[in-house]
Amino acid sequence: MVVKTVETRASRDRWSKTVTQAPPPLLPHPDPDQVDETGASKWAKIAHPAQCEPSGKWSTWLFQGGRGTGKTRAGAEWLASRAEATPNGIFAIVAATEHDLREVMIEGPAGLHFLPGREHPKYESSRRRLLWKNGAIAYGFSAEQPERLRGPQFMAAWADEFCTWKKPHDVLSNLRLGLRLGQDPRLLITTTPKPMQALRKLREEISCVMTQAATSANAGNLAPSFIDGLQALYGGTRLAQQELDGVLVDGAGVLFKTEDFASTRCEPPAVFERVVVAIDPPAGLNGSACGIVVAGRVREKARVANAINARTKGKEWVAYVLADRSCQGATPLARARPRSPGRDPARMGERGGGGGAGVRGGENRRRGQPGRRDGAPDTPYCRRPVHGRTGACHQG
Repeated sequence: MVVKTVETRASRDRWSKTVTQAPPPLLPHPDPDQVDETGASKWAKIAHPAQCEPSGKWSTWLFQGGRGTGKTRAGAEWLASRAEATPNGIFAIVAATEHDLREVMIEGPAGLHFLPGREHPKYESSRRRLLWKNGAIAYGFSAEQPERLRGPQFMAAWADEFCTWKKPHDVLSNLRLGLRLGQDPRLLITTTPKPMQALRKLREEISCVMTQAATSANAGNLAPSFIDGLQALYGGTRLAQQELDGVLVDGAGVLFKTEDFASTRCEPPAVFERVVVAIDPPAGLNGSACGIVVAGRVREKARVANAINARTKGKEWVAYVLADRSCQGATPLARARPRSPGRDPARMGERGGGGGAGVRGGENRRRGQPGRRDGAPDTPYCRRPVHGRTGACHQG
């Protein structure tokens, strides 16, 4: 490194030491794998399929991937391309924290400020915004302060690491309410998945499209020993599925996995020998959801042979889960008298041959809630308390 000596008045008069300083660091030479001969970006050619914007009509693009799949690069390229193509456009970038906003999304190796072959927008850290030469502006926000998204409006937004947000619902709703400029406002969410309800709801939205990639899809841009080392340590585990394969796995300790439900879905019989409504009320003022599940029982030998599910073949009795009417935050009276007849625990058991209800007894005794019969007068109905240390099961 060349060091130059700056001669000041103090040094000339010999009453102070000379001041030495190093020149500013040189910017790295353009990578030929990233830019072409003219210096333009080659992103459209080198991006893997999950990093490419989906076609068709959608309002939210969810890029779900493992560690190191290029989620940040994909998000930065997507927003930068829109900013460069939209003079005076207004955009938003949302990170989990203010530190992530600057160090990852803006000034990180794959951030908006240093994309190869693209304009390097001016970053005003005091105002948390990026300025392009065509007048486009991207404002930065932290998911730690969802209320700051009230008021501003945007044409597009990029949100990073959605699953690390402490208040994903509040941030996402405020952000979407601000996407109201332009002809087709869109939102890109990049994240490594976690088993959380907010992500499951997002994946189920009709207007949401998803791309998914494992860490191996971007192996050419990672250290050679990175993937092999982690696979040797965590290969075949739930952690590897989530963090390396980018798969939404079930939470630790769950009794039933998602694939268990998917593999047992089938058409239920027309008539059941018995239908049961199981109610598991929460304990305490801040308890969890009240579980209300409807199940039907049928003798397998009575069913038509070609309609028998392969997984239940040879079983004398088979139970079918007909409905899940669990609710959150409802009072005992609201659960007993729901707003719609379809959620009436008593009437949900009228299908087939009569009904019954299994109710965990401990919580109702503490609340002082007596048993009550809300079914139709001609419907056989019984109420039986059940008890259990780790769960409740009603056998009728």
